[in-house]
Amino acid sequence: MNYLKQFVLLIAIAAASAQDCQSPTYNFRTHSNLDTKLELGMPEGVEVGRYAVTNTKSASTSNEYLEVTVDNDQLVFTVKKQFEEYEKREHGLKFAMVIQFNCNSGSISGTYYQDILEVNKYTPEFSLDVYEATVPLPLPKNFDLTPFLDGSKGITATDYDLSRNTVEFKLAPNDYLQVDSLPIEGSAKQFKAVLKLKEQILKLPGDIELELEGTDQGNPAKTGRSRVVIKPDLTIEYNDPPAFKRIFFQEDYNPELGNSFVVELVPGTAHADVRYELVGDDAEYFALSVDEDKTAATVRLEKQSHPAGKYFLSVVVQAKRSELQTAECVILVDLKEPHELGTTVEQVLSTLHLEERRTHEEVFPAKVRDCSYEIVSQVPNKSESIFSVDESTGWIVSSKFDREDPDLFADVEEPAFHVVLQLNCANDSPKVSKNYSLDAIPYATDITQLRILVDDINDNAPVFQYPKNRDRVFAFPDPTIAERLMINSLMRVSATDLDAGLNAEIRFRLDSNECFDIHPKSGVIYPTENFFEDRNPVILTIHATDRDGDEDGNVSRMMIRVVQAMMYQIIVLQPMNVTLETLGEFVQVLEAKSGFRIVIFDNAIVGDEVYEAQPLEVAITVAAVAFNSAGELISTGDFINALGETSRFYVKTLSEHLNCDFYPESACSVYPYIVVMSVFIVLFVASLALVAYFYFKLRQYSVTAESLQTEPSLKSEEILVDNPVLGTFSTPPTERREIAGATEDCM
Repeated sequence: MNYLKQFVLLIAIAAASAQDCQSPTYNFRTHSNLDTKLELGMPEGVEVGRYAVTNTKSASTSNEYLEVTVDNDQLVFTVKKQFEEYEKREHGLKFAMVIQFNCNSGSISGTYYQDILEVNKYTPEFSLDVYEATVPLPLPKNFDLTPFLDGSKGITATDYDLSRNTVEFKLAPNDYLQVDSLPIEGSAKQFKAVLKLKEQILKLPGDIELELEGTDQGNPAKTGRSRVVIKPDLTIEYNDPPAFKRIFFQEDYNPELGNSFVVELVPGTAHADVRYELVGDDAEYFALSVDEDKTAATVRLEKQSHPAGKYFLSVVVQAKRSELQTAECVILVDLKEPHELGTTVEQVLSTLHLEERRTHEEVFPAKVRDCSYEIVSQVPNKSESIFSVDESTGWIVSSKFDREDPDLFADVEEPAFHVVLQLNCANDSPKVSKNYSLDAIPYATDITQLRILVDDINDNAPVFQYPKNRDRVFAFPDPTIAERLMINSLMRVSATDLDAGLNAEIRFRLDSNECFDIHPKSGVIYPTENFFEDRNPVILTIHATDRDGDEDGNVSRMMIRVVQAMMYQIIVLQPMNVTLETLGEFVQVLEAKSGFRIVIFDNAIVGDEVYEAQPLEVAITVAAVAFNSAGELISTGDFINALGETSRFYVKTLSEHLNCDFYPESACSVYPYIVVMSVFIVLFVASLALVAYFYFKLRQYSVTAESLQTEPSLKSEEILVDNPVLGTFSTPPTERREIAGATEDCM
């Protein structure tokens, strides 16, 4: 009887399970529509999916873009009106929707994933067809014109495509403006063009009108166009800046009359608001008088102004209208006696270019007539001098130096030398050496400043910053799990190059393989469609080439091994009070405690937002894997054991997070099928049990009936009685009786 009750209970359970939502083609827990990709702009009502279902009463979702309904035994997905605006509101090529199913025996919820077809549908759209800017002049070099464009909003362009929508701006060739392309913070679809002046502009010949293009990165690329018009502000009176007819005067000192200099402005550059001023350490020895019409000024050195101990006096006459409109004239008075030999350099400042990593035999002439240069200062410098005078050749020479030497150029923004030369003649008095700076170049007859810029050669190869040399093994999830967690890239490779300019531009590539590819500029490694088909590890060789991948660029290589991560090897971390900025520190603590190397999956933030676990406690959820010292993936259980039981507060298995089993790997996606098969197996076993039960029950009655039959066997020696039951109460015969009419055969 107990067996009968158990069988009846199993039948009831199976019957109840049979009332759950079922489908041979749709996974009610998690389903991805791999057959259809939505095209942007699909109209309302278009059907994108239809699946046969049973025991399903209704389905509902709060998703804005797809409607789900149950039509008899069909689960139907159709496009909503809001999908027409999808690309203007979203930026992903896949979205997920949670569906609530009302089954015959209850309700369940599941997640439906829908892909979007990647197309370059939109052309970059400028906010205005024509941008006009009315600017005051003069303007300095690199001046940003954004405040004068579109009410200080600047030039913006929008590309609504879901991928490859970065807009690069380009101006028509011109002498005035250049453009920079920048993203707009907080927006993945808007980009900004920043117009800057190539050079200082004092005056414009008229309006400047240029065509501006904005091109996206699609295939094929699409280009939007706008016009930029720059106008001078006509409310301001434009006059040519001040300019002196003569910018340098040199005279010997006149002890009898003193010295007088008349500095005149070029006709048309003199204005009522011009201000004259004397500048320099020796300005106190000179007197300035300005003509009433501001066209000229007179500078005098009186005879009693001859200071003792000086060999010359110098002063700069400035005629200013503003900081950007200034004219200068240099006046130099030699105080030496006529019989003294004048020591005058031919160049006060010289800018040179020298290539690194080689010696230079002719940097600058060391001989001027009967005089020779002496190096009085060179910055920066090592313990041994880089620049020296070769007396045999009469040239200043240099030893080898490295542009990327961190000790040599540690304190300068741009690798360059500043060398100060002093011209000495045979009868000159000894001079005291002094380190001059470029910010305070003295007006001296015997000083020459050398500004030596170091030209870069491509002598450095790219250096990988990530991954590091010690980390050569990485993992990527099983395709089903990668789709569930929306992990679409393996890592972002980064490298640096100590060189400058084009020599430091790095381009990445991978050796040919069937599983992964790499973006040449960003370094993002992403899977191809057939990755991990055979589940074998993949060896990737990463090439980083400078000079933007040119064939003569330096190449660095790194090999990494990528293994497939199964569900039981994927760790879910939920640390409390940890942000994305401090996640790295938290991982380092776990590595030190467990002894394993932890790698967080690229873009594997499980869930879209940071959630509040408890009051005043914030947690994020990320997916990761752990490697032992041999570079092998370890299971989540081993990782938790290494950390201790307390780690279960912030470490979970992926199966716990997704509420499915470790095995098989696709358990999360075939769960409904397992349930259906289980129901049929239970029904089959119950049916067999019922058949067996009734078979044995009927056989028991059959055996009892045979044992109570009324006629004995012909071979039986029992005495025949009419009623076998009642016959048992009669007295059997005790003697042999003769039967009348009977004969006895004799043998």
